[in-house]
Amino acid sequence: MIVTLLLVAFAAFQYREAWAVATILQAPSPEYRPEMPPAFVDDVLDVAAGGAVHRAWVLNPIAGEQEPLGGMPQGSESNAPRGTFLFLHGIRGQKAHLLELAERRSREGYRSVLVDLRGHGESSGTWLSYGVRESEDLVALIDALEARGSLARPLYVLGTSYGAGISLQYAARDSRVDGVIAISPFSSLEEVVGAYGDWIFGPQLASTFSIPDILEAVEEEGGFDPHAACPRCAAEHLDIPVLLIHSRDDERIPLAQCETIHAAAPRSNLVVVSGAGHNNTPGAREVEPAIQRWIRARAERAER
Repeated sequence: MIVTLLLVAFAAFQYREAWAVATILQAPSPEYRPEMPPAFVDDVLDVAAGGAVHRAWVLNPIAGEQEPLGGMPQGSESNAPRGTFLFLHGIRGQKAHLLELAERRSREGYRSVLVDLRGHGESSGTWLSYGVRESEDLVALIDALEARGSLARPLYVLGTSYGAGISLQYAARDSRVDGVIAISPFSSLEEVVGAYGDWIFGPQLASTFSIPDILEAVEEEGGFDPHAACPRCAAEHLDIPVLLIHSRDDERIPLAQCETIHAAAPRSNLVVVSGAGHNNTPGAREVEPAIQRWIRARAERAER
């Protein structure tokens, strides 16, 4: 097993730029693969956009279980949602990975929408574009939700890692977004490629990569401008509240990338946690209280 891993690593390094392009672009699930949703899902959306089909689950507020939030009543007989949360998963993940966070928001009275981003889970799509096409996909998804009369405002977007970066880019494109919670976001495709190279190969070997050559190949193969995949650039144009959460011990996306987003986003708050790796940050003990404080502040401000 060890010998096999070494051979794979050696081959990846020998053909590192071609390997990097394939790793960056190739979707883990390029085919549309609809399945029977779990019983707790209240509605399913299948939205065609950008040459792909995107599947989302909708969870309505949980009747009789709405928790007090920001001085708001514990619920009403109509069980009308307090707003909508859109959840965006990480790279090579799927919507089910954020169910725990979504169910918490539903208990607080929000409608939760979980989507498989293009090329993930049940959604189709050949190439990943790190927010360039995904932002357009999400506009179409929210259009469909609104057409059903199911978009309750405010609309908040919560994303993790890959989904966090996309959440910022989508918010800059759609004026219906009222706030963003971005957990472990990347600042740009260019910078995250370098960071992942350092993580996989170590800084010394990663320094032999030509990032400009990789991005040029990404543009040629993927058909999009890789420099446009820039959450930090999108953050400059956001006049909505943004909660940024990142671990100082993130081994894949350095805290510095989130700090540059914080500096760019005029209405952002940054919460830094310690002791959590990249994949463990959403579950760090400081995260849920920070999210609840942020939601409560939005609710209290709306009541004034």
